[in-house]
Amino acid sequence: AAIVAQFSLSGLIYTATARRLIAALGETGLARGGACLLGLAYLAIVLAPHWGWTVPACTLAGLGFVMLHATLQTHATQMVPALRGTALSLFGACLFLGQSLGVLGAAQIVDRVGYRPVFLACGVVIVLLGATFARLLGRRAEAQRQPMAPA
Repeated sequence: AAIVAQFSLSGLIYTATARRLIAALGETGLARGGACLLGLAYLAIVLAPHWGWTVPACTLAGLGFVMLHATLQTHATQMVPALRGTALSLFGACLFLGQSLGVLGAAQIVDRVGYRPVFLACGVVIVLLGATFARLLGRRAEAQRQPMAPA
């Protein structure tokens, strides 16, 4: 219960600090930082010599998740402004479908070789996802800052 509570506590921490985090990091920094916190949390869980280390690791994971998820969800609302509800529904469906399929696949691997390879792979993939998303956000912001060339 303490582990799940720590993950949830991170949502409250983010809520209390969101304004400052957004001002300090911007969207790109939130995406990159959130992914890095998630990756660090997964690595800590993999390397933990005792289960007690998973409690603070889950705090990091929760904060990282909220930082990355909030940024992704914000952009989901902006993909097609005229169809914002549809865009958010699709975003939510993809999120929950991905989680379900991920658990199904991970369970097969955990049964065969244990949890460490699964957590390590998840950490690597989430860092790559966050870095790619942050890079795309940076490119988009840069393109918006460039003046239009005369026709």
